[in-house]
Amino acid sequence: MSFTVRIGADIVPVEPGATVPVGFEIANRSDDPDRFEVSVEGLDPEWIAVPVPTFSVEARDIHQEKVFLKPPRQSESMAGDYPFVIKVRSLETGESRTVQAIVSVQAFNHLSMEISPKKGIISPFRKANRFEVTLMNLGNVEQTVQLRGSDPEDELTYDFEEQQLDLGPGQTKVVSVTPHSAKARPFSSVRLHGFQVTARSTLTPSLASSATAQLEERPVLSPGMLALGLLMLIVFAGWWLLLPKPPTLDSLSLDNENPMAGEVVHIRWKATNANGVDIRVNGIPIVQGGELEGEKTFTADVSGEVVGYAFRDSRQGSRVTRMFTVHVPPEVIAPKITRFDITPREVKLGQPILVQYEVAGAVTSLTLAPGGIALDPKVSQLKVIADVKGDIEYQLVAENQGKLVKKTVRVHVVEGSKASIVVFRSDVKTVPEGGGPVHITWQVTNAERVELSQDLDNPQTVGVQGERDISITGETEFTLTAYDDQGATVTQRIRIKVEPPSTDPPVKSGGGN
Repeated sequence: MSFTVRIGADIVPVEPGATVPVGFEIANRSDDPDRFEVSVEGLDPEWIAVPVPTFSVEARDIHQEKVFLKPPRQSESMAGDYPFVIKVRSLETGESRTVQAIVSVQAFNHLSMEISPKKGIISPFRKANRFEVTLMNLGNVEQTVQLRGSDPEDELTYDFEEQQLDLGPGQTKVVSVTPHSAKARPFSSVRLHGFQVTARSTLTPSLASSATAQLEERPVLSPGMLALGLLMLIVFAGWWLLLPKPPTLDSLSLDNENPMAGEVVHIRWKATNANGVDIRVNGIPIVQGGELEGEKTFTADVSGEVVGYAFRDSRQGSRVTRMFTVHVPPEVIAPKITRFDITPREVKLGQPILVQYEVAGAVTSLTLAPGGIALDPKVSQLKVIADVKGDIEYQLVAENQGKLVKKTVRVHVVEGSKASIVVFRSDVKTVPEGGGPVHITWQVTNAERVELSQDLDNPQTVGVQGERDISITGETEFTLTAYDDQGATVTQRIRIKVEPPSTDPPVKSGGGN
């Protein structure tokens, strides 16, 4: 080892913006002088200053040098520990040595706040004025701040969009605040409220920032304008009371402006300053006389209008028109069940069955009974569990505005059995006219007893697996029944048919003349 390097301190604390020296020592162990090069790795280059990057050390001598660390006082210089390496390389031999240390960047806090606009206005016609508060965390640690509004007279209340928020280092957030006047003053002089919004750190209570703005409160009327307005109102009211009023149809309404053909529509009206009213439906008089308030009905057959006006002596008021549109109800198309099938038709208790269906027409309701299961007309199948023993009638019911169609399918549900028939088959499906041999093969599992019968007569006990040759003389049905330990059965059947007699004419043998 031609040289060694030793650092003065393993942990170097530094406050952002300040410069801290890091001393290290190089011991030349060789008998010759050497030149060395110094570099720092692991930190931002802007943090590092190496005053003497190369230097010489005499033989068997010890030399001390320094590098300087200066993290800028910015939010990017986040508080925390940053490991780094000082690397020393011999320019004569190329050997290099490194020493490790940690720079501990200390935390610093700085909050900044701005508010915009600087002045707002509220009045009885403008109840609120929103201000935007811009918060900036210019420190290098995260802050949680609490917002609060205040004013010297304590006459305002404050609504914050967010009253507590988190700000990361260098982060800026904008929050709205709406001050309100705690007292309503519709008649007073203009008042100017100065208020302040303060943001205070919940972690460091001494860290706070504030901004000020003004809120101008304007009344509806000043006292002088109010007095002048009241005087003018009194003069206008006297003039209006002495002025003759025209006949007026104050209201004309229909209880249904979109009736169906043949539906009864109610007309209601009210008139003032009149001797009577004239109301017509499509030109036909409904009311002509002195009824200033009332109700009439008419049957809506075609679309049209209701026109009315009030009159006094020979003077007519303004006409009032109400339009109505008569609708013809669309023809209701009866629903249609194009398919309804259930498989299998014979099933064990508790096993699923597949319900397949298709419908046509505008179906508004599709149900499956029993159970009243609502079905989606757009879906074509559904699985249900056969949970009732016996013959069950499943009924599909389709409805559309009072029109209804039904279809029924019967399913036989038997008691479930542990026994299972794996194989039950014959080598032929038909025998010739007059009969013939049939080879029967079977295999059953989980059965306590197995019976084989022919046309349901004389059942014979057989093994759980076997085969048998049987001669039959006509159409025959073979039944295999398996019993489990509870006596529950499972059954399969095979029907052997007889070929129909040949219709071909007999072949005649040839003969001499």
